[in-house]
Amino acid sequence: DRTGLRDAVNMLVSKRGLIYSDAYHFIHQRFNVQSIEDLRKEQLPQAVEYVHRLCLEGELIIDEPKKAEDMIQIPADIFSAIMH
Repeated sequence: DRTGLRDAVNMLVSKRGLIYSDAYHFIHQRFNVQSIEDLRKEQLPQAVEYVHRLCLEGELIIDEPKKAEDMIQIPADIFSAIMH
């Protein structure tokens, strides 16, 4: 389910004044996919985090992908509540 990612993109569009195609382009470029539907299930939390970081920092963030053992999964609604 990509609802959390779509919600994050909606927030990015509203906070940064982007158009949707540009917002999705950031995700496509960062994860090397043609569509968010091409993201693997395990990439979805990373993509949501990436978009939230764009919202908070307002710039394209390029860093090395995290290792699986360095990551925790937080549901998007809880992450959103924490960040507000």
